Amino acid sequence: MEPVRITPRDARRLAIDAQQLAHPRPKPTRGGVLELTRDIGYLQLDPTNVVARNPLLVLWSRLGVYDPAHLEELLARRRELFETVSLIVPTSDLPIHGASMRAYRKATSGAARTTRQRLEGAGGDLGGHTDPVVA
Repeated sequence: MEPVRITPRDARRLAIDAQQLAHPRPKPTRGGVLELTRDIGYLQLDPTNVVARNPLLVLWSRLGVYDPAHLEELLARRRELFETVSLIVPTSDLPIHGASMRAYRKATSGAARTTRQRLEGAGGDLGGHTDPVVA
């Protein structure tokens, strides 16, 4: 099978389209928040909150003015979205994320922490990695 070739312009259009930045905006309702999250796949969590939490900014840039309580309701009460260490994803996608979640849990368990601490205390080199999945 021959690779598909597209122009740089078409690649940019495809990226913008895939992120729902060129579509008509969904309604700024709880359903619109869920639909948008499903369409783009996830909302990334970022510890830098200069203006607002990253997921709230992503939703605002695609929905316009909306009630941030919709996101919290989908997470906490309705549980149609769930939060991992770094992402908010649709609950329907849980099977896709299960393996990486189990790997993270295993890497950050008490036994893994103890092993890392022993290596670090003994001058062990973790290769400069601080990510628990890599370390």
